[in-house]
Amino acid sequence: MKRFLSIFLAAILAPLAFFACEQDENIVVKQPTGISVSPDILTISQHEVSALKADITPKDATSNLVIWETSDKDVATVSKFGIVEGINPGTANITATTSNRKFSATCTVTVLSAETP
Repeated sequence: MKRFLSIFLAAILAPLAFFACEQDENIVVKQPTGISVSPDILTISQHEVSALKADITPKDATSNLVIWETSDKDVATVSKFGIVEGINPGTANITATTSNRKFSATCTVTVLSAETP
């Protein structure tokens, strides 16, 4: 019975493995060739949030993952979705980088002091 089950599973899985390998050969990987961020200059107040937008070229790149980083987390933070929050007055650079780390673009963020009531 075990031998029959082994042969049966091999007969079913072998074509699936071949099909999976065959499909992989047809995948075309398009590497990013650039990235831009908008806006490229942003002024916000303390505790204010604003969204940045990153555009990867070509539009049909296989990976459109963007890695967001701040040059000074004491001035401005950035989420993995490009949402910037002003923390303290000052200037920080928010950088968007392609997943292959070959291309990046920067937004200069100026954080102003929050107005007091």
